[in-house]
Amino acid sequence: MKGADPVFKGLYIDDDEPQRVLYSELLSSDKFDFSEEALPKSLSYLVDTIEEQEPSIIVMDYRLDGTHNDGWDNKFKAGGVAQVLRDHFVEAPARDVPIILLSTERNIQQLFAPDKTSHDLFDLWYLKEELHLGEGSRRNEIHSKLEALVCGYQQIKDELAVGEPQGLAQRLLALSKEEYAQINSEGLKLLLLNSEGAGERPHVIARQFYHSVIKQPGLLISRRSLAAKLGITPESFAELANAGIFSNLEFDGLFAGGWHRFWRHRFDQWEDETFDILLANLTGQERADKLADRFKRPVEAAASKWSGSSNEKFSFACRVCEDATELCHSVAAFEPKLLPFMERGRICYDCIDREDEMRRKRIRVAEADEQIVSDIRNEIIVRPVVEG
Repeated sequence: MKGADPVFKGLYIDDDEPQRVLYSELLSSDKFDFSEEALPKSLSYLVDTIEEQEPSIIVMDYRLDGTHNDGWDNKFKAGGVAQVLRDHFVEAPARDVPIILLSTERNIQQLFAPDKTSHDLFDLWYLKEELHLGEGSRRNEIHSKLEALVCGYQQIKDELAVGEPQGLAQRLLALSKEEYAQINSEGLKLLLLNSEGAGERPHVIARQFYHSVIKQPGLLISRRSLAAKLGITPESFAELANAGIFSNLEFDGLFAGGWHRFWRHRFDQWEDETFDILLANLTGQERADKLADRFKRPVEAAASKWSGSSNEKFSFACRVCEDATELCHSVAAFEPKLLPFMERGRICYDCIDREDEMRRKRIRVAEADEQIVSDIRNEIIVRPVVEG
């Protein structure tokens, strides 16, 4: 590798040697060195090797029982290894590190259930093909997220060392006490603390924060969500963002280096200060026109994926495709663990109609809206005819 010496030591675990060599190289960068080996000869041997290596991050293939070398007793999968490691980290929280699942689409889809128990053992999971070079590669993005995770774990450990667990949520959000008091974060503090009121283990805090704050819209919203609330295309949003128009809305707390997010409450304040009318009362085209007039640059309105029109009152990004979506052409997502500060997800009619991406992402519809799904797929509810 060229450039500066790697900062973080990583371990990639795979029972297939050619795969181990290939993905160790693809995972390595100017910030990561995955050159060290940790062979899954047996569960105890592997765990001992990992503890001796003291990596900053661990990445594993799901299937570790496919290759049977002489002397190997590798009748286990990544979930079993992760469970043992997490148990060890409970006893030694200073050594707690991110654990990532990296496998083939077949194994992810058929063997690993990310919405079940084993999901809690892994910080993130990726498909192996996403690391490949060339068109469609997510290698740089994945590297950024892995770096954000490693740095985030260290930040959590540093904050736990400070003590004052009652202020942990505020510090991880990187808000002043005054601004923290302005937001509705009910329930977040309790996710990060144990029953005695002390901070949870680093991997528990990391998981709760990622799923409740970074991944789930509510306190924060993504670039696509903010574009949808503005009723404009992602491309027009990017041009406005590059001009610094939304810089004061940006989140810079835990994991911000891997996930670009904006504060919802700051957006609401910005909207009040910038416009003389609530954007929710305007169509996408009307919002785009107001933004273009306000910031003296061309802005393209979003178009509904169901009606094809920009004259819809967009409210949010579809949980599946992330495009601007209107309430009247969407259904509620099944999200049983919502806290007061979280925004319930919705799915556009177009994604309901097409099905494939919804199934791939394993996003389900709330029971109350199942009849609408049936009506769409049986063509009782049909796309409106666009005139002209």
